[in-house]
Amino acid sequence: MEVRARHAGNPRADWLRGRFNGELIYSAGHDDPSSDDDRHRGMMAAADEYDMIDLDAGRDLVPELLQRIAPEKRIISWRGAHSGPRDLHDIFRSCSSIPAALYRLVTDPRSTADVIAPLRLLKSLGRKDVTAYASGRSGAWSRLMAPHLGAAVISGGVGEEDCEPGELTIARLVEDYDLPWLYPFEEIYGIVGNAVLRSLSPRLHNGAYRHLGRRALFLPIHVEEFGDFHRVMGAGGSFESLGVRFAGGTISSPHKEAALGIASGNSALARRCGAVNNLVHRDGFWWGDTTDAAGALVPLGKMGLPIDSRRMLVVGCGGAGRAMAAALKRAGADVTLMNRSVERGEYASRLLGLPLMGLNDSDIRDFSVVVNATPVGRDSDEAPFSLYRLGAGATVIDLVYGAGPTSLMRSARSRGMTVIDGRDVLRAQVYEQFRLLTGTRLPAEVMDSVLGPEMEMERPLLAVSGA
Repeated sequence: MEVRARHAGNPRADWLRGRFNGELIYSAGHDDPSSDDDRHRGMMAAADEYDMIDLDAGRDLVPELLQRIAPEKRIISWRGAHSGPRDLHDIFRSCSSIPAALYRLVTDPRSTADVIAPLRLLKSLGRKDVTAYASGRSGAWSRLMAPHLGAAVISGGVGEEDCEPGELTIARLVEDYDLPWLYPFEEIYGIVGNAVLRSLSPRLHNGAYRHLGRRALFLPIHVEEFGDFHRVMGAGGSFESLGVRFAGGTISSPHKEAALGIASGNSALARRCGAVNNLVHRDGFWWGDTTDAAGALVPLGKMGLPIDSRRMLVVGCGGAGRAMAAALKRAGADVTLMNRSVERGEYASRLLGLPLMGLNDSDIRDFSVVVNATPVGRDSDEAPFSLYRLGAGATVIDLVYGAGPTSLMRSARSRGMTVIDGRDVLRAQVYEQFRLLTGTRLPAEVMDSVLGPEMEMERPLLAVSGA
């Protein structure tokens, strides 16, 4: 257990040993604002009590500390930017010139290539006393790859509040990525976007790979600029230099339109809505498709709710909203769009040939189905629109999911409406995404173990009875 003194204070080791029976690591942290004298005094005191002491390569490799802390108790850590692979090797040589039990290198990435660099270092060294990865949300997936390339350790927080940016909790490392077991893999898949670290997709896909015996790993890949990621995801010397290939992935906001542009071929629906949420490498080229529409059509079909000629409102004109609107229109629905941004709403209206209404147009009583295709409610308890003027017999579909029902779902249920929540949507989409990416069906038992057994969708008693 690593005790990060800046955040945890300086708990006594004997108190910790009464609650934890493993080895204890003391870390003042790379971002410690205290003076070097105060920092080193804390480390000297900890050296007598803790099993290992984390030494920052830029601040702590001073004679008095090295004399006090035996090599077998040292972790030498370096963190910063680098100018390329050769520079990173030179940094490691400098750190490893001082004997230690473990060397930890954490790079600050500016691009996807920078995220791959510490992993390439790990693979080239082939040592068991080194861990290396990239920092921040962009580097999160490199933390997960590092153990497969020989890293001695991977860190995780006890709870979300204990995690530094890009670090996952211990529970997620176990539940989503099967650690500490290291299953072999030859292919990488992932969810690519800028809010992906809490997605349930890795747990579902990785669980299915293990169940099917597929040699693959699904990662959360945070990307700020999709073109940067595209330049390395299939190019020789990048992922291939790690002994694996990037075989495809799901694309989330805000990269769905950019993904459409890089694919060699796209499905008719993806072209129609101008967005892709699924990319797969086939026969040497990238194929783009969208499974967003399945999130609405499949649950509606399972509930036996008619689509043809029904008035439906899609709130949100991003890639998911446009895909759902296009599919519902193709199925015969009378679809209207609503969007906070007038410019984006008008673009979707022209693209799909559908009418657009503003958020302030509150008369939605005649709509049979309302779809929330915005991210509102994902990170807060707010609702994207008011249900006050919507008829009690309406159906509300929410793409957002979390640990519990969103504010929109709670409000719809309290009004006796039929609801299809984000987990129902996710279930339908992931089944289709897995089929497109792998050519096989995701085992139902894996889906049920994560999302719970598929139950009859919630419909009000009056609606079921036909009253």
